[in-house]
Amino acid sequence: MNDGVDEHDRKAFEKQFIRRGIVFHLSESLNEAIVSDSGQIGGRQELLLIRHATTDMNGTFCGQSDPPLNAMGRAQASTLAMLLRNWNVRRLYASDLQRAVQTAEPLAKLWHIPIALRSALREVSFGEWEGKSWSQIRSQEPDIKAMESAPELCAPGGEAFACFHDRVLRGLKEILVDCDGHLTAIVTHLGVMRVVLKEVSAANSVWEASQRIDHCSIYRIRVDRAFLNAQY
Repeated sequence: MNDGVDEHDRKAFEKQFIRRGIVFHLSESLNEAIVSDSGQIGGRQELLLIRHATTDMNGTFCGQSDPPLNAMGRAQASTLAMLLRNWNVRRLYASDLQRAVQTAEPLAKLWHIPIALRSALREVSFGEWEGKSWSQIRSQEPDIKAMESAPELCAPGGEAFACFHDRVLRGLKEILVDCDGHLTAIVTHLGVMRVVLKEVSAANSVWEASQRIDHCSIYRIRVDRAFLNAQY
């Protein structure tokens, strides 16, 4: 596959990719998922939650801007697919923004399954903040709080965190119904992953808020089916 990255760079990235924790974030061993295509264990649905690969907007608020993957991002997506090629995933969902779609495409090809696109899996809209760095925003608004600590906060022209939070969890509920117990992968965005991981971490310590979520990070999580009864 010619994606603009030579073999030396690809191998260097793959070493960095593994070293930075792609397997570390999985709650259990790789082998357990390889031998079974069941995604439902003890009344809980098993999901692979995956952050998209990198773009040229890395380091800024990307939000619902829609850049494609850059050369490194395409290499990341290719490496991700090779690392997960033996997983018996039977359902694949992705945000409909192209950085998530392009990350999911190599996975869909290797797993021989379609990608179900969901707008509910989009990143929060940052409105006028998109394309700016956090330091730029802080320099203009020094008293600004992190959105998660101020659910009412809304970037100018953007989406309030509380609305985003509810959108994501409603979308997750729809996926849990639709995937019907099959091992399922979701390719999405940093903000979406933080919302979902915070929700499931109330029941288990798979993630801490201070933990970095790099591009193409994977979290293997189990969501209790009782989550379907929650109101969002």
